[in-house]
This record gives sequence, structure tokens and C-alpha cells, in this order.
Amino acid sequence: RTLHNPLWTLRGNRDKKYYEIRETKVPAMIIELLSHQNFDDMKFGLDPVFRFDVARAVYKGILKFLSRRYDVPYVVQPLPVGHFAIKAGGGGKYRLSWRQTLDPLEKTAYAKYYVVEERIDNGAFREVATVTDPQWDVKVTDGRIHSYRIVAGNDGGRGFPSEVLALYDDGSGIPAVNIVNGFTRISAPDDFYAGEFCGFNYLADGGV
Repeated sequence: RTLHNPLWTLRGNRDKKYYEIRETKVPAMIIELLSHQNFDDMKFGLDPVFRFDVARAVYKGILKFLSRRYDVPYVVQPLPVGHFAIKAGGGGKYRLSWRQTLDPLEKTAYAKYYVVEERIDNGAFREVATVTDPQWDVKVTDGRIHSYRIVAGNDGGRGFPSEVLALYDDGSGIPAVNIVNGFTRISAPDDFYAGEFCGFNYLADGGV
């Protein structure tokens, strides 16, 4: 209701001894969230933002259940950082910066540290630094592609990594080129209403 639909209808909760969750030997639940026969539900079901929020809500629910069950405090892992940028400082020096993404539904989901991960050319990502401030400086002049991503963490664990940004500097002093990614949209496909018919218009917008 807070993030997507203030008129969302709660159709009730049940606490029964369903076999599917009674025999799992771990905390479990059955979620009946959407109906494929309800067009409004399908608009939510095809929205990647909604799907992420639902998955995170399930994680929070299990975490809080375990917290109450064993009488221990809980901390929700932070959301991925945003506004990730790399700025050249000259002489092969670069500053990586980013901003914490706050969770409006959970005050414990606050980042206490950030892990900087680096990939060189087509190699694997590796951890190169752990910092508490939302920035990190690096010097690159080897003529190889250095890619970076940031992972926020706290006592509850680490969140998902940021998008990946890369830089290249061979030390030759060639004028710098800034690449700005201003495209942050993700969405469900376009929908239409035509009298008694409704549906998704994948030709106009297939969603992202």
C-alpha cells in the first residue's frame, strides 16, 4: 500500500498446518498474491519494481519471524546504492562516488560500510576496498579496462551490487570522454483499455 497501491485489498491471513510448509523443516509460508485472471494484478506482476519489492518483503517477513522466534534483534540488509559515478582528477587519478539508497519501510536497512569491487578487462570481480564514506579514489594508467561496482553492507548482510561503471586510461594524456548513463527506467509493458477489452501492447512498449 505504501509503495504501489494505497487501495490494495488484504484478503486475509491464515495460520494452518498446510503440508507444503509443515514438512519443510525450515520456516516457510504460502503466498497467494496475484491472480492471472485479474488484469490489474497482472500489471503489477509484470512490473520488475513490484516484483523486487515483493521479494524483499518476503525476506523481511522471514527475518522478523526468526527474530521473534529466537528473541534476537534483526537488521535488514541495505538497498543497492544509487548515483554511482566516476570522475577524472587528472594524472590517472579517479574518484568513485555514490549515494546510499534509503528504505522508507525499514529504519534498520542503513548501510554501515561499502565494498568496492573491481574487474580488470574480462576478469572476475574482486574486492579491493571496504570504506565507510560513499567515495573511493583510484589511480589507473595501465591501458586496461577497469570496471567497478559498489556493494552496501551492514550487520544484516550485504545488499545487491550497484550497476557497473568502467574507465580506461593509458597515461597518454588523450582528452577524456565522459559517458553519462541517464537511463534508469524499468517498467512493465504498455497496457491499453478499449471498451470491454484490455491487455498489454508489446508493440508500443515491451517493458524494460
